[in-house]
Amino acid sequence: MMMFMLIFNMKYNWLFIFMLFMSPFLVISSNSWFSIWINMELNLMMFIVYLMLNNIYIYDLCMKYFLVNSFSSMLFIFSSNFIMLYFNNIIFLIIMNLSMMFKLGVMPFHFWFIDMMKTLNWLSCFILSTWQKIIPFFILMFIFIQNIILFFIILSSMFSMIFSMNQIYLKKLYAYSSINHMSWLMMSLVFSELMWLLYFFIYMMINFLMMMMLKIFNINFMMDLYFKFNVNYLKFFFMILMFSLGGLPPFLGFLMKWYMIYYLLFSYNFIILLILIFFSLIFLYFYLRLLYMNMFINYMNFNLMKFFVLKLNYFLLFLYLLMVIFMSIFIMSMFL
Repeated sequence: MMMFMLIFNMKYNWLFIFMLFMSPFLVISSNSWFSIWINMELNLMMFIVYLMLNNIYIYDLCMKYFLVNSFSSMLFIFSSNFIMLYFNNIIFLIIMNLSMMFKLGVMPFHFWFIDMMKTLNWLSCFILSTWQKIIPFFILMFIFIQNIILFFIILSSMFSMIFSMNQIYLKKLYAYSSINHMSWLMMSLVFSELMWLLYFFIYMMINFLMMMMLKIFNINFMMDLYFKFNVNYLKFFFMILMFSLGGLPPFLGFLMKWYMIYYLLFSYNFIILLILIFFSLIFLYFYLRLLYMNMFINYMNFNLMKFFVLKLNYFLLFLYLLMVIFMSIFIMSMFL
């Protein structure tokens, strides 16, 4: 009995973590709305247990997360039952789309997502902003209504930029950045599932590298970038990740948006394209504002040869180069 209690009192309980990461695959392999709903609830419960085990003083936020996602799951199972009875009635399809927007945390259903992101640790923020989005996007692949998706894309792009102005708390800034990237992800879902998978994979890898750096150095505010990133090679690597997340060419993050621009141009969606590019450029300005405090102060002390020869973190660089190679092969296969 004591051994049993010790296992379930561990800070990192591998059973819950394993089920958390397996639940999206269970949803993907499901063949009915009811089995999707069961696995979605399993994912919800495992993530709440993970949060309670690995974060301090967030029990009220866990209850908020539970209530919001339970409400969206209730809407989902309610509308799915009526869809089977009334053969894809448009009203119930709209309700299902709205329930997935609740789970994604896009505008105007973003309040719970911002509260969660600003309170959790960086690793939990990474899981909440990336892995927990797989199930709602997978469901949207089958039920999305294009006009509703476009409405939420415009709303998320515009208001995420407005709310992120003058933010000095990095977790809130990354939360609004995630909402902005959700608009690009929803747009990619309209065109192709493969394009969504490519965008999501690159976005998840960039977020993982960046949030792990911020977690290791315990960085939460903008001024922490200057005081805690006191080694120049860390500043240089952080700059590369920020440029990639902002979509600045020729970095890896730009390739995600390059395909979207290509498809939007050839489908003549010029207004949507203009809105997405405009607000993404404003977000890139916010990222450059972060880098000004971090990178360009005392830039004369930066020794590029010392960065490449002595102090380079080869593991992180290997992951980044691996993504570049993967993207290069994918681009060649698309155009040849």
